[in-house]
Amino acid sequence: MSEERKSYAIQFEISNEKKRCFVITPIGPDGSEIRRATNGLLQSVLRPVLVEFGYEVKAAHEMEEGGSITNQVVKAILEDDLVVANLTGLNPNVMYELAIRHGVNKPVIAIVEKGTSLPFDINQERTIFFVNDFEGGEELRSALRKAVRRITEGSSKETDNPITRVVKDTLIKKDLDIKHGSVNDYMLEKLDLILSKVERNNIPASSRLEDHSIFSASYTITSKDKKLPTLEQAIEIVSSIFGSIPAGSMTFDRYNDSCELFLKYEIDLYPTSAIEVYARLYDLGYDVTMSLGLV
Repeated sequence: MSEERKSYAIQFEISNEKKRCFVITPIGPDGSEIRRATNGLLQSVLRPVLVEFGYEVKAAHEMEEGGSITNQVVKAILEDDLVVANLTGLNPNVMYELAIRHGVNKPVIAIVEKGTSLPFDINQERTIFFVNDFEGGEELRSALRKAVRRITEGSSKETDNPITRVVKDTLIKKDLDIKHGSVNDYMLEKLDLILSKVERNNIPASSRLEDHSIFSASYTITSKDKKLPTLEQAIEIVSSIFGSIPAGSMTFDRYNDSCELFLKYEIDLYPTSAIEVYARLYDLGYDVTMSLGLV
């Protein structure tokens, strides 16, 4: 009888184990302006919202266990169910810890005070900007709830960030090398798979698109030998496929070690033209990551 009760108690404890959320944030010395701002954000916004979703919340300066605090922080970043990263101030430790979390492909919510200029590596990532006042706190609570709900209710635990995109792109190229096929064949094969899944849900792919008029394609272009395309070359590639620059818009930003090409165009060109742009860039020897979407 006692054994049954013991077994029941163990099962009960496991089923009620709280989810854990680690907060990556600048800390500063006790009594400093940074510490006061961090504690205020934790106590008035982050912890109350996250507790609503069943999370136990901790930041580095709240860890009371013995041993190396660095080991505890890294362990939490690697293992906790969720991480919230406060990028305000662009603290080097915060950026390092964010990169660790990105590397393990687990959910992270980035927040930052308005007016902060994010580094190129992460300035295109989903980030919640907030104003550090009473009204800004209310706005941040609302935005944070939406972000947590999106993660907790999502069907996939995988995330999208600069590291995972490079890894996925590398795996695609390895897959191509193994199959000895062309990038065009690979992309068309993947497209057929997506469309077949849509049709299996008894919703014709065309009807999914009728509610939208504009399609977008974004390309991140890098090159091992640093020879990146110029604006003129990008225009030539796009024009050769579309016949001209698509109605809508095209933007092209060139940085020290990469380029960003973004297209918005009418839906009737969806989606093979976007794939042809990807294929042309790939065939020219560039490393390309492509994102597609409906605007």
